[in-house]
Amino acid sequence: MSPLTEAQTEWLLGQLQLAAERAPMELRPKRRQLVRGMRAVLNALAEGMSTRDMRNALVAELGTAYPNNMAPPKPVRELLVPYNDPTALDREIIERWNVGMGRDAIAKAVGCSVATVERVVRWCDSAAKGEQPTEKQRSLVHTKQQANGH
Repeated sequence: MSPLTEAQTEWLLGQLQLAAERAPMELRPKRRQLVRGMRAVLNALAEGMSTRDMRNALVAELGTAYPNNMAPPKPVRELLVPYNDPTALDREIIERWNVGMGRDAIAKAVGCSVATVERVVRWCDSAAKGEQPTEKQRSLVHTKQQANGH
């Protein structure tokens, strides 16, 4: 595969810019940022930069600098505080979440859907803010869990 000519590069960047400008209003800033990043990549490729220099140029273009030789920080996972009277399944999900398991792994381990794990996380987040699940929510979940053998 031959490298892009300057004319091809400019055409490609023009097309990317058009796509960014045609995006819905709420997506335009994100798309413009992507176009800036792509422009920086193409410029870096044209200049024959090393991988590290290319990364530094991209990071500078996108405006978020990380120190050299350091990966971006991982998001801190909040420990779940159980809501009032969780079911046995929900307690098991909370325990597994608090030891660092992911949603898919928890769902597979306890034999439920990822949606169930997400519901428990949502309910615990709400409980931490002082909002407990309603009786209607609990009865719907209880009915579904009994139908699934939990």
